Amino acid sequence: MVSKARALIYSSHTDSFSLVILESLALGTPVVAYDLPGPKSAYKGLDAVKFVKEFDVKTMAQYTLNILKMKDEEYFNLIYNEKLNNFLDRYKSWDKVADEILKYLN
Repeated sequence: MVSKARALIYSSHTDSFSLVILESLALGTPVVAYDLPGPKSAYKGLDAVKFVKEFDVKTMAQYTLNILKMKDEEYFNLIYNEKLNNFLDRYKSWDKVADEILKYLN
């Protein structure tokens, strides 16, 4: 289902290293999420993840609409690029994800 979506609205109010965001990106689906410290520290700088202030549903909806209205070329550049590929390579195994989560727990 996520791989067929044009965008994922991730409206969690509590999270650390979000596996939902990671899985969505791995499936080629951009994400709009609240700017919680955990996800923002992990995914900032990735164009395929848009952050909005927590509870700002209007901006979340606008960012989602912007993604939905993108022309195919712009959309594919958003989800298929070297920076995102390198990020996914870095976290493609559960061991690497677990290591990253442990850094935040210690």
